[in-house]
Amino acid sequence: MWAESADSSKVFIASIPRGNKAERQRLEAELARAERVVSEIDAAYGPAEQKGEGDGPADQ
Repeated sequence: MWAESADSSKVFIASIPRGNKAERQRLEAELARAERVVSEIDAAYGPAEQKGEGDGPADQ
C-alpha cells in the first residue's frame, strides 16, 4: 500500500502545473513519508523480492 502511495504521488507531482507550489509541496511531503515508511518496512522485513516466503506481514 505504501509503495503504491509513493508511485501515485510521483505521478501526481509530475502532472501539477508549475504555478501550484503549495500542492506540489504537500505531495512531495506525502511522497517523502511514503518512501520513508517503505524503507522502514524493507529494513524490518527484508526487500520486496522476499515477498511470499513467509517472513513478512503480507504472508501472515
